[in-house]
Amino acid sequence: MKMMRNLLMGVCFIAVAAHAGTPLVDLKPIKVEFGMIEEVGPLWGLATGPGVIDLGTWGGRQHMPWPDAQKIVAKIKPDQKLPEGQPYSSFMPDVVAIQGDFRTGVCLLAMSNGMYHWYEYAIPTGAKRFTAKLYLTDDVGGRIGHVVAGVSLVNQDVIIRISADGQQLYERHYNRMNVGMGSGELIDTVALDLPADAKTIRFYFQSTTFPNNLHNELLIADGVFE
Repeated sequence: MKMMRNLLMGVCFIAVAAHAGTPLVDLKPIKVEFGMIEEVGPLWGLATGPGVIDLGTWGGRQHMPWPDAQKIVAKIKPDQKLPEGQPYSSFMPDVVAIQGDFRTGVCLLAMSNGMYHWYEYAIPTGAKRFTAKLYLTDDVGGRIGHVVAGVSLVNQDVIIRISADGQQLYERHYNRMNVGMGSGELIDTVALDLPADAKTIRFYFQSTTFPNNLHNELLIADGVFE
């Protein structure tokens, strides 16, 4: 009887572990790229191509502010807080905020009209599904955040795509108007079936050429491969 009880407990443990899945924040991307889409060149007179960030009259050529072009916030420190008097900035490499609350997850950045940023991951062996929540974060102004916070509001217009081995699984074009600093919000919840035998998954984020679309940061929160 004792042996049978131990066996059942082991089966239950295995089932719970399988259900828990693999969190996205526990993985490292195998490829990362950022740059400017070609369409923004003739339209806005900006430089284009991989590795380029051109803010034009808002700030000229810029560098990706995150080490290795990645921002993965796996944990929130018990004493986590922002510097006194300083609002959340997406340039902070180890913290992300939604309406003033700290969150964990994987971040992608689009600092200018026509900027793109993507991560590609190896899909964990046996995973059949990916679930997550997608947020735009509190920083809508980027390098001119002080202007946005003190004087005016801006627009946000972005494209989000998720694909597996080049097969598109999800696309969302999202727009919100007249937003200010601190206005991060949930924009979608995804539950995607992964194609059989798919090896990689790509998370793509892009800012469009929408007017006054100055800065966008995407948070993939609670991402799990099941």
